[in-house]
Amino acid sequence: MKGRMRRIGAILAAAAFFAGGTAETEMTGEQIWQLEQALYKLGYHSAECDMRLDEETQRAIRNFQIANELEVTGEPDDETVRQINSDKAISETDYLEALAKKSAESRELKLGSSGSSVSALQKKLKALGYYSNGSDGEFGEGTKAAVMRFQMANGLEQTGIVDASTRLRLDDDSPISFSAFLEASSASPGQSGAAVHALQKRLLALGYYDGACTGSFGDETQQAVSQFQRFNELEETGSVDAATCEKLYSDSAIALRAPGTMHSGDTGTDVKTLNAELNGLGYPADAESEKYDAATETSVRLFQMANGLPTTGEADPETVSRLQSGQAIGMDRVKESFSQQVRVQSDSALGMLASIAGKQRGKSFSAADPETCAGFAFVQYVCVAAGIPVTDMDELNLLISEPVEDVNALQPGEIIAFYPNGDASGARRMGVYSGAWHMICATADDPWVLECDIVENGGTLCRWKMVQD
Repeated sequence: MKGRMRRIGAILAAAAFFAGGTAETEMTGEQIWQLEQALYKLGYHSAECDMRLDEETQRAIRNFQIANELEVTGEPDDETVRQINSDKAISETDYLEALAKKSAESRELKLGSSGSSVSALQKKLKALGYYSNGSDGEFGEGTKAAVMRFQMANGLEQTGIVDASTRLRLDDDSPISFSAFLEASSASPGQSGAAVHALQKRLLALGYYDGACTGSFGDETQQAVSQFQRFNELEETGSVDAATCEKLYSDSAIALRAPGTMHSGDTGTDVKTLNAELNGLGYPADAESEKYDAATETSVRLFQMANGLPTTGEADPETVSRLQSGQAIGMDRVKESFSQQVRVQSDSALGMLASIAGKQRGKSFSAADPETCAGFAFVQYVCVAAGIPVTDMDELNLLISEPVEDVNALQPGEIIAFYPNGDASGARRMGVYSGAWHMICATADDPWVLECDIVENGGTLCRWKMVQD
């Protein structure tokens, strides 16, 4: 009876609060709960109502204040509370609709969009830590991925489209930065809350989790985390530490492979069939090989590029189905479009080439090299993995090749080679420049990815430059 009377008293106190009681006095948990409920009904609060005046609740208050033209404080002051409780309160939906009508800037930005609005978006995402490329004004896959990370961290539907709701969060005075999101996203079994909910959604998207996104870190979530760590070569703890969190929400996070997917390191008759089918379409796979080696992966990537499939380098069921459809695009079409697709020289492209090459350092590399240039197969692998369709040595030479007069002018990620006589037909070694007078390379004689001192190589040092017309 006493417990019931205490609850009735709390409800009456909350009612008094919303009827115009002062917000300057300390709010009870019940009052905060009532506030969260009201904001939820108006569309501003999307997280679980937990009776805490936390960051999520304060962000909802700020968005309400913006929409209702109140002083933006994030605090439940008297005027804000009165407006929330009035029949004149503007809901988030009504605000966004009005915003979309009166502002051309509220038009949706999505894959394929371009212009100053996209450039401003990229700068904003970069400042918040979600985007690392240049602000070129082109809404490509990198920008889409950044938008999706922002949406995920800020509790929005992950569409990759900048709609009015996403724009509202971006224009908020304190959207969640990527670093803040990562810092708050560590989780362990037994925990619950928004961080766990986001974790479950991310694991679900990557294929490791198929349960309900409850926000509670139970056995099923722990198993999914462990599996993610195993597939992504992380320490398998079952808890989300800093390293796991950073990998989980990055572009390089490896999704759980679909059943039947063939990938690097696999062997057998199915791989031989795959190699033969790729070879039959002109791709550089060895038709007689039962190994899924670097040449197979390069061929799969080239095939996926040409056929509009996700460029993973893994032969998933969708890739195999397309390969066997009788309508697959072969290497000839890749060569036709080479000159148009390869013009990607930029800081971000060089960074990608350097990163891909660096990750292969110390690993075996089983691919034969053309006699004309020791190391080309490795360079081709790195380029294709970066989305640059280098198909053979002749096509690489279509790019601008020039002698290097000053090694200090080279940037990590540039393709370099040594010619004994300044002649491309006699290249001693080719690789990717890694900085400090070193390059990363692999040849048929040394089927391991090495980092060697370029001073030790004789001859003329040349660089390939991928430039825009």
